[in-house]
Amino acid sequence: MMQRRIFSNAVSVALAVVLGCLVHTVATAQVPVRVTGTHRFGPDTSEADACRFAVADAKRLAIEQVGGESIRADRLLVCKSPDDAGALSPGSPCRLSQTLWSELSGLLLEANVIQTAVKPYLGGRACTVEMAAVVALPNGQPDPSFDLTVALERPIYRVGEALRLTVTPTHRGYLTLFNWAPIEDQTAPLTRVLPADTSTPLSVSGAGVFPREGTRLEVGGFPIDPRESRWVPPSTWAEYLIVVYSRDPIEWPATLTLSEFGRKLHEIPRRDIRWQSHAFQVIQKPQLKKEALQ
Repeated sequence: MMQRRIFSNAVSVALAVVLGCLVHTVATAQVPVRVTGTHRFGPDTSEADACRFAVADAKRLAIEQVGGESIRADRLLVCKSPDDAGALSPGSPCRLSQTLWSELSGLLLEANVIQTAVKPYLGGRACTVEMAAVVALPNGQPDPSFDLTVALERPIYRVGEALRLTVTPTHRGYLTLFNWAPIEDQTAPLTRVLPADTSTPLSVSGAGVFPREGTRLEVGGFPIDPRESRWVPPSTWAEYLIVVYSRDPIEWPATLTLSEFGRKLHEIPRRDIRWQSHAFQVIQKPQLKKEALQ
């Protein structure tokens, strides 16, 4: 997990865990569905893992069948010269990083596996899972007039540099910013970086730059464990800034999983909330590890 530090008036502010919950309690229609999930696999994947992936596929299909799916992509083109891990120059080797975000409109309430079968398939095998599920319909429809645009100052940052973004909302609302750093683990949690204290909501009523004056979001370095002396951290990796825009203040916890994030979004009427993800690349030279170990 990346280290992200918030500085207010040059003083480090620790993020406190907020255990409060939303007061929204919305009853939504429930739809029973029957779906089949499949995962094809070869000798490098165990049967247990393949069937676990098939279950995940069935759950996704159940929600998609009821509420639909929207997909958007984050793309980053990173170019490096051989002598400088972070320098950008014409003709440098370039790498395109792309992440597809799949947003399902619905909430899985029940998922019961009825039958599991593993059979040969085109030189490999396939695990097929038949599932009976109950899915809650999406919580209303989005309000097209309630939206915002978000632009990061730039797409690439070195460790220690400050991150800033420009936000332009259509109406007065409230912002919450999360950092997601799935460097080697797609189950990495989301970390709330603004506001540092949800008792002081971050309101927005017009175009503005965040964080505001007196607060600094600093791009953290890769955590280095001196005990892992043979491991070399990557020189560059992708992180994500997730921006939530809501009509009313929301008490988000300091950290939460992607699943918890999705459930929280479902509790709120869709007309009252929007969210966006924005990718950025972090550059750190491998020799930083050597310096840290000395």
